[in-house]
Formats: sequence, C-alpha cells, structure tokens
Amino acid sequence: MSLLGTAKAHGSITLPGTLVVTVTALVLTATVIIVVLVF
Repeated sequence: MSLLGTAKAHGSITLPGTLVVTVTALVLTATVIIVVLVF
C-alpha cells in the first residue's frame, strides 16, 4: 500500500501511479491464474 500512499502524497503522479499499480496487479493476477490453470 506504500505505492498508493506515495501516489496520493504527490498529486501530480496520482493518476499515473494508480494506473501502474492497477496494471501491475492485473498482470500478476493473470500470471497466477495462467500458472494455476496450466499446472
């Protein structure tokens, strides 16, 4: 949650920071799902 806190602390990077966190979370989730389904 430190990344979200940092994004909120710096208003100018709030949107990009949120997008990065969201994309990263989606990629990690997709990777886990694929690994579970394949193996």
